[in-house]
Amino acid sequence: MGPVSIAVPEGFLDDVDRAGKLARGGAGSLSSQGRVWVNAKNKMQLALSLARLPHQPEWDKVSSTVLLTEMVNQELAAGEKASLKTVSSDRKWQGAVLHYSVEGDMGGQLSTVSHTALWVDAAGDCWHASAVCTARPTERQGCTPLIDSVRFDVAGFDAGSVASP
Repeated sequence: MGPVSIAVPEGFLDDVDRAGKLARGGAGSLSSQGRVWVNAKNKMQLALSLARLPHQPEWDKVSSTVLLTEMVNQELAAGEKASLKTVSSDRKWQGAVLHYSVEGDMGGQLSTVSHTALWVDAAGDCWHASAVCTARPTERQGCTPLIDSVRFDVAGFDAGSVASP
């Protein structure tokens, strides 16, 4: 999907209804698409999403490094407000792309493992490509290899092929 891909392991089934809800979550000026797979046996969900936020004039006042860093900070803060405790997080830059990984815990009921890439394209739009695995805490260790298998091909990504609303 766009610049993000994953080899979906056996036992995961495509869940079109959940993917539709994920894509509709990006209302307003945010263009988005998503894909969700569910493994009913071990109650895991794997989601890929791609979203574009059109350029905002206030972004011109800061560098893309500051902009993307602040977006990650705000995302982590929003997760904490929604009762998703950050267990661990990591950030690294690959050129102009900020990659970050987060492991989270929702009150001991659910665990998440994610990898996200953020970048600003030539038109000044901000892109967010993400893979998230959600599982019961006892199954969380199964998420790590899934998320580690995600590949981001931002350099080869043609934003013109993504439909806008």
